[in-house]
Amino acid sequence: MDNSDRHVMLVFTNPVIGQEDLYHQWHDIHTREVASCEGVVSGRRYRMSPDADLLTPNWMRTHADRSDLAMPFEFLAVYEIEGHLPSVIQAITTKDDYSMRPGDSLDHDTVASWTFTQTGPQIGAATPDEVDHLGISLANPTKGNLEWFEHWYTIHYREVVATPGFLTGRRYWASHNILTPRWAVDHGEVGPNGMPFQHLVMYEVGTPYAEAKAALEEERNNFTVFPNGAMDYDEIIGWRYAPLP
Repeated sequence: MDNSDRHVMLVFTNPVIGQEDLYHQWHDIHTREVASCEGVVSGRRYRMSPDADLLTPNWMRTHADRSDLAMPFEFLAVYEIEGHLPSVIQAITTKDDYSMRPGDSLDHDTVASWTFTQTGPQIGAATPDEVDHLGISLANPTKGNLEWFEHWYTIHYREVVATPGFLTGRRYWASHNILTPRWAVDHGEVGPNGMPFQHLVMYEVGTPYAEAKAALEEERNNFTVFPNGAMDYDEIIGWRYAPLP
């Protein structure tokens, strides 16, 4: 299958404080039911990694409603999609027989749902039980520097996956904005897809973060130098999520 037919949908959510049990009951069932839709290959739930060594833009810290969190979204559902993306999105969003609704357990004002289309091959392979955490990097190229940004990242994600402990690496470009929180839209930096971030890299890592970070620091001097000015350094995310059972 061509990479242009491979996609990922990221759904970031938060429970309402005090309604966590009901939220998890709904979210677990909902993830399974979304994964059963035609064109959805898999669905998996994640929770914010407990370490605080995260990279979040200042505007996101300012606008995040959950001041008790290290980043705006505590939970993440990742859906792998194959085929015609608009048709799959329509199937997911118009499905009328979901067996449970979130009700008041979901903080509806902080939901973000974004889809991305894969570019380039997946590097490496992993089974779910090998993954300690999922690393997410979201970024934007600066105006007029897309070619440099693309060239560097084509090299960079391969170099990262070659680091001990890293299992897989996949790159994506933004496709469809399903839902962006109002506070993110008001930031005014949304791109042509209505999404705050246009480029996504996901890394599956098989070792605890402390070990992976040490390995990256050791390898960093050997990485290809990023072309100066080609990335918007005020618009970078580096988040980690641990898989839920």
